[in-house]
Amino acid sequence: MKTRAGELRELITLLTPTGAVDATYGGETGATTTGPQVWAKTVVRTGRERVEAHSLNAVQTITFVIRYIAGVSAAMLVSYRGTVYKILSVTEIEFRAFLAIDCEARDGSTD
Repeated sequence: MKTRAGELRELITLLTPTGAVDATYGGETGATTTGPQVWAKTVVRTGRERVEAHSLNAVQTITFVIRYIAGVSAAMLVSYRGTVYKILSVTEIEFRAFLAIDCEARDGSTD
């Protein structure tokens, strides 16, 4: 996948879950810390539906290609056009030139 800097036309925000715990119930709150905003190339992979917990859910898979940033991992999230995407994998392209970030969004995963 050859990428040129001029193809990075979409602005995305990297988010890091804080791991904050709800004082009442003890579960994670889902709060995130806003990380860097970076330019990305977007490649929509698939859109599909699947049944989970007896309900039909829409799932969209997308790949974001960004300039290399150290520390990007599958524990992070991506915010793009009002939707929050879970990172599935991060692949280095051309030795520290770019990163391909494979993500997944589900119904109701908005900012």
